[in-house]
Amino acid sequence: MPKHATLRFLIYFLCCFCCQNTLLAQYSVTGRITDNAGNALPFASVVALRTSDSTIITTTIADSLGKYKTDISKFVNTCLLASSSGYKQAIKLVPNTAATSQIIDFKLVRDELVLTEVSVSSRKPLIERKLDRVIFNVENSISAIGSDALEAISKAPGVRVSGSDEISLAGKSTVSVMLDDKLLQMDGEELAEMLKAIPSDNISRIEVITTPPAKYEAAGNSGLINIVIKKIKKDGLNGNAGITYMQNSFSSFQPELAFNYRKKKWNIYGNSNGGSNYSKPKERQTIFYNGQQNQQTDYVDNHHNYHRSQLGADYNITPKAIIGFLYTYGGSTPQMDEHVVANWLNSTTRVDSVISTRAHTNDFGERNMGNLNYEWKIDSTGKKLNIDGDFFTRTGRTVRDFSTLDALADGSPTGVSSINRSTGKQVLFISSVKADVDLPMHLAKLSFGSKASFIHVISDNIFQFRDSNTYITDPAKTNKFDYKENTQAIYFSAQRQLNKQWEFQAGLRGEYTQTNATSFSTLQTTEKKYFQLFPTAYVQYSHNEDNIFNFNYSRRIERPNMGMINPFRSYQTPSSYSQGNPFLQPSFSSNFEFSYTFKSKYTITAYTQGNTQVATQVLEVDTISKGFHFNYANIGKSTNYGINLSATLQPAKWWETNIQVFAFHATVNANYYNTASTNTYNRTAIVVENDNSFTLNS
Repeated sequence: MPKHATLRFLIYFLCCFCCQNTLLAQYSVTGRITDNAGNALPFASVVALRTSDSTIITTTIADSLGKYKTDISKFVNTCLLASSSGYKQAIKLVPNTAATSQIIDFKLVRDELVLTEVSVSSRKPLIERKLDRVIFNVENSISAIGSDALEAISKAPGVRVSGSDEISLAGKSTVSVMLDDKLLQMDGEELAEMLKAIPSDNISRIEVITTPPAKYEAAGNSGLINIVIKKIKKDGLNGNAGITYMQNSFSSFQPELAFNYRKKKWNIYGNSNGGSNYSKPKERQTIFYNGQQNQQTDYVDNHHNYHRSQLGADYNITPKAIIGFLYTYGGSTPQMDEHVVANWLNSTTRVDSVISTRAHTNDFGERNMGNLNYEWKIDSTGKKLNIDGDFFTRTGRTVRDFSTLDALADGSPTGVSSINRSTGKQVLFISSVKADVDLPMHLAKLSFGSKASFIHVISDNIFQFRDSNTYITDPAKTNKFDYKENTQAIYFSAQRQLNKQWEFQAGLRGEYTQTNATSFSTLQTTEKKYFQLFPTAYVQYSHNEDNIFNFNYSRRIERPNMGMINPFRSYQTPSSYSQGNPFLQPSFSSNFEFSYTFKSKYTITAYTQGNTQVATQVLEVDTISKGFHFNYANIGKSTNYGINLSATLQPAKWWETNIQVFAFHATVNANYYNTASTNTYNRTAIVVENDNSFTLNS
């Protein structure tokens, strides 16, 4: 769909909504609220109720003269309830007439029993089970004090953060992270760096969405984690500055600075942070050939420096309308030193020869993100319109120098050696525009909206070898890659609370995607167009406040990312490399989940997930050249079953403990290596985690 056609669609969509909203407000009631002496009661409240079940239709507030006006869809079975602080409530039935407007006045009687002062305090439970998500109230957690967003996420039910800072949800292959409902277009180390730069003291809550509703994109066999930042409501200037030092195997530090200025209709805020990390992982792998083995060990030194700054502003156009802008800049300059040792073993497992590769990699990454948002709270019943425009750009440059030396088992050189260099540049552009409408109705709470997104990736990689002190470009290993992906989506969902115990929600999202992938070196161009529907369903039964049962279902799609389809070869050694597959197809998943929450402290979740056209990285061995490489392919089907247990306990006022147990079984039916038959692979695992926090004093 062209961009101008998408814009026309959004304008038409908003016009239809506004017309619909106008048609609904056909009847109105006006009047004045006074005391027995006829004195106006300013800012008294008037609630329109349905007489059959006391359902609230609309709520309005009188002005300083006690005058009010409320719009309702019809006069049948309707009554008005007027109230003001210090006065008894009064209720009147709205006459069923053919007129489109009526006048109903109220005289309230002073309540003789008036409290001079009321102090109300409440504390949210640590864990809240909602219809489509689990909420972890970070501000009420002792264990989250003084940490960062990444560590706080690890304490949320069902979330795991590995030693390499990879975030996962049980039963999900990937996880997307949002900040105040805005998707962070990053993953891996970049995402971990950003989360480490957010102090946990600034976080209000973390929402774990294992089955995203139709409102969110269907891409990714993943869940969502939404981090909600605390809002500063008082006027004035405030801020904080600090530095965090961590000592693991190696030390790292992170300075940070933040401010917030609020004055009347304006709120301006910003923050800046950075850091330096050092890690030293080691990887091993063994490749088997006929009569030989290749035992390869990769020793790595990682030095990672990063910086992130953010500036935003919100302006309250009216008490019900707000417009805001947020800009984020991020940069990183990681360096990596590698020593790859490949021992070739003969049939008697004795070392025949050794291939040693030493490499140094310099990376540079720069990110620019912008968001322009508009929110209109149409009335007090919850009708709301949100419009968001986003852009994201990332520029990355990589230079990798590596030299290889062959030696015999005794260490004497064979005379075979090479010096190589690979350089790469990647530019990523993402833009999107979306509109969302919440429309509470008597029958159900309706939500609908649309989104158009545009992705463009340009990757330019050059491979060179040194000959007589001169680097010469190897055209067979050099590639320029161009990838475009445009998606238009529309969704609709309905949520209804039948009574205090039963709540339901169902949604449907449709997405039309067009992709174009071009490799200028291999002269390969792949175009794809497809439309898919993605239903979601939720049921929640609350037996009481202590016992909540939840069931949900969703269908999702996992599209290949740019790295998975780029056919460029990234060499680790002269005989080992990894590459993408431009013909890779998207995979689809069906997810079922059942959970039980007890006393907002204990949660047990059981799930099953079926995947088709599973896309993953595969190993291919070249028996002729004695080399190997990694590629991506659709290998078949998979089924996952699992159960998660989480408990947040406070044995004493000064002690909080978090216990999580993850148990799962995965079955993969693949026919990639043998197309004539299907090979079945099974894996079962159990992970137990326990975190304890102690408060020494107030």
